[in-house]
Amino acid sequence: MGEEAGVPGPIGPLTDALAALVDLDPSTLDDAAVREATLLLLRSHNQLDAAITRFLGVFDDRRLSRHDAYGSTKRWLEAFGRLSGPAASSRMRAVEITRLLPDLEEAFGAGEVSSEHVNRIGLTAEEVGDDVIEQVEQTLVPLARQFDPHTLHEACAYLRDAALRDKNTPPDQQYLRRGVTLTRLGDMWKLRSILDTETGALLSAGLDAFTKAPAPDDDRSPAQRRHDALADLLTATLRDGRAPTVGGGLRPHIALLMPVRRYMQLHDHGDDPDGSWDACGDDGPAVLSEWGPVPDGLASRLSCDAMLQPIWLHPDNGVPLKLGRAYRNTPPALRRALAARDPHCRWPGCRMPANWCDSHHLREWIRDHGETDIDNLVLLCRYHHVCVHERGWSLRRDPGNGWIIVIRPDGTPYELGPSHPRASAAPYSRGGGGDPPPG
Repeated sequence: MGEEAGVPGPIGPLTDALAALVDLDPSTLDDAAVREATLLLLRSHNQLDAAITRFLGVFDDRRLSRHDAYGSTKRWLEAFGRLSGPAASSRMRAVEITRLLPDLEEAFGAGEVSSEHVNRIGLTAEEVGDDVIEQVEQTLVPLARQFDPHTLHEACAYLRDAALRDKNTPPDQQYLRRGVTLTRLGDMWKLRSILDTETGALLSAGLDAFTKAPAPDDDRSPAQRRHDALADLLTATLRDGRAPTVGGGLRPHIALLMPVRRYMQLHDHGDDPDGSWDACGDDGPAVLSEWGPVPDGLASRLSCDAMLQPIWLHPDNGVPLKLGRAYRNTPPALRRALAARDPHCRWPGCRMPANWCDSHHLREWIRDHGETDIDNLVLLCRYHHVCVHERGWSLRRDPGNGWIIVIRPDGTPYELGPSHPRASAAPYSRGGGGDPPPG
């Protein structure tokens, strides 16, 4: 591969060495060589992570993500680094904590600690504050050098609890530790939070109001009863219209996209003996917004008392409906159809949820006489909407399959491939993650 123009000297030989390493067959080595090579590779992996962290720090300082139409280094990592949101956050957390703790940066660069150690210390710093973590650097870094991430986690948990109990910590520092994190954990969600005094009291009062006295046959644990009370509290808030509107003027909601055939089957409408449902398309699984396919039992319960919005999807390109030029602004029904087809920003690599996106006319409504139709609209997050209207980027839609292709301001194609619409209610039931076949 060699050295490319503008690439630092050591990078070219490194890529060549990695290519040769991939071609090496470990089964040709004896036991001792395999063991020693594995240990060396693990240490080198840590060092490479440390080098990436340093480069990311400079990349972020110079705001180089904007060159590729991304407003933050984290978003750029998700798109160009093919990382999940949590993994990209972990990378940026490593940048911050190694800058704060020079001993940790040194141990990371030497390969003596892993990215898991660094991330664990970074998470603790977010919870207790930079001032506290700096005071215990001489304790945590030797622990990280000597012990596994789980043991370090226990030490960090002790530090966090002690810091949160410290009455001498100024109130403004305590307040900075507030936060709520919601992450997917298998088929469940994991909620982690630190609440300020008022918010904690409000949540406690709300849970108390929705936590009914246990019946004699109620075998739920106290934690499970609080969980169910939280579900009732959220449901009541959203259903009563007390929450503010989100993208397109819609009330916040969860969307369940389900083929008609599957809906009929789940709600005991028989087995279609005369074949009259054939025109209703496939019977793939129901898909929950921002989650994916869900089991039939959950789909049946959610759709039992839901507001039903029929959306007709073209079998080839997912086009649901037409509204002509009567509207410049996207009306709610069309907005729901857009969200069904575009569950997130259609810019390649961007995962900004549909509720936080704007509807964009591919052919401009006034200048190009573009219609407010589903095939002339895409959802774009605010940052990428600005890129198109104010920074010279352009979008092109392939009419045959609905793919969106991005062109840079200088006319060159974007390195990331085209984004694909969700063309059916079962995006994972066929090849390509539910994207329509080419052409």
